[in-house]
Amino acid sequence: MAANVKVSTDAKVSDIANNLGSKDKEWNLKDEKDVLRNVITRLNRDGSRAYLYLRSEPGRLLVPVVLATVDTDGVVTYGGSGRIFDQQQNKLTNSVVTTPQQGKDLLSGGLINGVGATIEDQLNLGDTKAKILAKTGNSNNPTANQNPFVVSTRKTPGAGPQTLTVVPFQGNAGAGGTVTESAVSPGNNQPGVGSTDGGSINLDSTIKFVIDKAKELN
Repeated sequence: MAANVKVSTDAKVSDIANNLGSKDKEWNLKDEKDVLRNVITRLNRDGSRAYLYLRSEPGRLLVPVVLATVDTDGVVTYGGSGRIFDQQQNKLTNSVVTTPQQGKDLLSGGLINGVGATIEDQLNLGDTKAKILAKTGNSNNPTANQNPFVVSTRKTPGAGPQTLTVVPFQGNAGAGGTVTESAVSPGNNQPGVGSTDGGSINLDSTIKFVIDKAKELN
């Protein structure tokens, strides 16, 4: 997982004030056992976010399966790690790792409104859901001593410098404006697992291309 990811990827999150979560019924996928899972979108105040689902294991264990994360620079990392929640002991235990390839393989079977969707389409949907979470969170929790929720602009291959999308305070959310938490409350993830799949530009080759074109014109 990228170093700039603070959003929780644990099965249960204690720091709800800084980690909003929603279980997205229209975004599903089938796991390795062909069981339909609801993808959970989580957003941290710093703009980093995670997409995961939870599965139940014997012994009343909730296991997080991290599909992908987006860090504060907008870099996507597939897979990741999160801690298991022991419901009998009421505590977080060992971490479980989803490899980058496993994350991609699971997302390749993703569904949006029951229809097969590309990974990019799913990440676009995740961007939209993160913005909704940010807007709702800022409306419901406009505290002066906390930074507002923002959404980092996701990088795509070949993209240039990115900025943060700041979602301003919109006043009281009113009816229907509450954030829907996932089946369990959203803990802090453990960093440093996974690899980064982000776009980059080779500056040297770009400069050489411009120079060569200039010579042709002369």
